[in-house]
Formats: sequence, C-alpha cells, structure tokens
Amino acid sequence: MLRGAAVLVALLSSIVLAHPADAFDVTFNDLNEKLLFDSSQAPPLQGFSPGDCPDCPFSITNSTGVAWSDFHLELRQTSGPLGTFGFIDAAIGGYDGDVYEGPGSDSLGAFNQTLDIVGLNIPDGGIYSFNVDMDAFELQGTYGLFGRPTTDGNGPPQVPGPATLVLVSLGLLGLGGYRLVRQ
Repeated sequence: MLRGAAVLVALLSSIVLAHPADAFDVTFNDLNEKLLFDSSQAPPLQGFSPGDCPDCPFSITNSTGVAWSDFHLELRQTSGPLGTFGFIDAAIGGYDGDVYEGPGSDSLGAFNQTLDIVGLNIPDGGIYSFNVDMDAFELQGTYGLFGRPTTDGNGPPQVPGPATLVLVSLGLLGLGGYRLVRQ
C-alpha cells in the first residue's frame, strides 16, 4: 500500500509543470506597449512543444502614475515562417482550459491572439499578477506576448482607417480651393 502511494506521488510530481522563474516580471513606467514574453526564451517543458507556456506566470508593476482599468495582451509572430499560435482556452494536452487566471474579466479576440482584461483597478505602485496559457501549435518561428495597460475602460485606442484620412484630406483640399477661389 505504501509502495503504491509512493509510486503515485512520484508519477504526479513528474506531471507537475515547473517554470524555472517564479514569474515573468515587467515594470511599466508609461502606458506604451511592452514585450512581456519571447517564445524563443521560453523554458523547455517536458511534454510540450518549444515555445509553449502553460499557466505562464506574470507579475506586472504599475509605475505609470495612474491607476489602470484594463490590460490588453496580444501575441504576434516575431520571426520565422508562418505557423499557428495563440492563447489556449481548452483543456487539452496538459492545458487546464482556463486561458486567463487573474483579476478582472477576460475576452479572447480573433484567432485567440488577443486577450483583453477589463474591470481592473491596479493603482500606481500596485502589482498585477496573472497566468495565461500560450501554445506555439505548428509555429516554426517565434512569437512574442505584448502587453499594454489603459486607464479609461474603453479598450485600446482606435486608429483612424485610410478612408477617414482620405476624407479629412479631401475636406482640407476643398477648404483650400474655396479660399483660393474667393481671393
């Protein structure tokens, strides 16, 4: 009986994932985007593909001078040929099915490559800790996890599209033409 229990404990301890770092620590001194994780520097984990990071721990320090209401994460390919990668929201292959574990509410974006966390209240000087599941699937190159805090609760700022810029330019040209005709 005791021998069976020892074998079970040894088996379970070999399955437990151990990250060499307690957490990936990043300090934000402004609200600009930062690289939080580079898959080329991911620790190799037994039973996982290179670049995989199940329950990947992060500890983010807010030194921006303002409280954060949201945090936005995006996975982007940083090198190599195309492939598939993203956040994992299924309990498969060693992943627990919880793509995000931390404060606030999470929302996955297109192709599971963006993750918006809303409903936060991280004061200046506060630490925001969370875990995410990331998988390199069939990626031959590397990917990076980029993060950016926001303070207004409205999500990432929207960049005007090309059509908007064309309309503004045409309006300014029209005003300039009108002024020339009047003179």
